[in-house]
Amino acid sequence: MPFVLAAIAVRAVASGLFLKFEYFYRPGFPVDDYGFTSDDRLHYGSYAVDYLNNLDSSRYLADVVLPNGVPVFAAEEITHMADVKALVQLLYLVGVIAAVVGVVFALYLSRRTGPGLRHSIRWGALLTLVAAVALAVLAMLGWDRFFTGFHTLFFDQGTWQFYLDDALIRLFPAPFWIDAGIAVGVIILLGALIPLLLSFMGAGARRKARKAERTEAKRTGTV
Repeated sequence: MPFVLAAIAVRAVASGLFLKFEYFYRPGFPVDDYGFTSDDRLHYGSYAVDYLNNLDSSRYLADVVLPNGVPVFAAEEITHMADVKALVQLLYLVGVIAAVVGVVFALYLSRRTGPGLRHSIRWGALLTLVAAVALAVLAMLGWDRFFTGFHTLFFDQGTWQFYLDDALIRLFPAPFWIDAGIAVGVIILLGALIPLLLSFMGAGARRKARKAERTEAKRTGTV
C-alpha cells in the first residue's frame, strides 16, 4: 500500500491541475522576477510535468522554446529532469507491481481459513501511516534539510542545484515544493486512513455472529 499511494500522490501532483492551482489560486505564490506570467508558467511548466509522465526522450524538453527562439530549459536542467523522470517512472512501476501483489495477497488472506481481507487492508494502512508520519515529522523538523537530503540520496551532487534565473527555479520555486510535499502527504494519509477506518466497520457484528456460531455448535454437539 505505501508504494501504491505514493505513486498515486506523485501522479496527482505532477499534473496540470496542480500547476494551475499553484500559479493561479494559491495565495501568496511568488511572482517570477524575470518575467514569466502565470500563463507562461502554466504553459512551460506543463511541458515539464508532461515529460515526467510520457515516454518521450529528453528531446521533448529541448524543443520547448521562448517566443524569441531561445530554449526554455538549459542542458543541465534537461539532464536533471531526465533523472527525475527515471525516478518517477520507477515509482509508478513499483506502484503497479505492489498493487498486483497486494491484490493477490489480499485474495489469499480472504480465504475462509485465513485472517481475512480486512486484516490485509488494516496492516497495509497502518504501515503506510507510520511511514508517512515519520517522513512528515522529518520534513517539519527542517524542510530545507529534508529537501536537500532527498536530492542527495537520489541524485548526483551538482546535478540538481540551479541559478535563480534558470527555468526550473522560475517555474517551481521553493513554495511550490512545500505545497507539493503537503499535497503528497495529505493524499497518502487519507488514502491510508480511510481504508483503515473502513476495515473496522462491522467488527462488532462479526464478533457477535462468530459467538453465536460457537454457541450453536456447542449446543448441537458439533464442537
